[in-house]
Amino acid sequence: MLPENLRFFIKKVRKDRTTRYFSNLLLFILLYKTGQYLFEWMASADMFQQAIAGLYDALSALVTRVTTWFYALFFAVTVQPGYIICIDGVQTIRMENGCTGLMQIFQVLFILVFFPVSARHKLWLAPAALIIMVLASLIHYIILVPAAWYAPAHFVLFHDIISRVIFYCIFFVNFVLWNRTAEKNRTTTEP
Repeated sequence: MLPENLRFFIKKVRKDRTTRYFSNLLLFILLYKTGQYLFEWMASADMFQQAIAGLYDALSALVTRVTTWFYALFFAVTVQPGYIICIDGVQTIRMENGCTGLMQIFQVLFILVFFPVSARHKLWLAPAALIIMVLASLIHYIILVPAAWYAPAHFVLFHDIISRVIFYCIFFVNFVLWNRTAEKNRTTTEP
């Protein structure tokens, strides 16, 4: 049994919207890092690598096809085996496993499992999160193609900083969406 002072404090904190947002943000960050370490640990196992090889391949194909379709409006674009995009016959960029966003998809779904929203909401938030993360991967790759074509000397800047910041801003959209859902769920269930 908790002391009366502590129960009063917990009740007060749960009613404070700013504190709930901050605690949800801390939970989101903690689960994000936990999901990252869990994925990296699982990825080190051969069995897991074999199991997700098909997912990497499917995501690589999807992102490469959509990017090629988009840039076909501006350039003569082809795709070589190994998901290499060629512009005007010159190999420009190759899709790597890390660029597919699979780890981030795993992270966002891992976070959602433990995030304080109802199971009913998780059923529609999971596909929404999946779509958001695939779109983030597409935007990331679409940004990188012209960087690789026009400014290969600055590719690392675009890859490691500019497109990554945009990618994680889109990743954060999930948190905002989930937090809003949690707040709406909280206000509809409170007396």
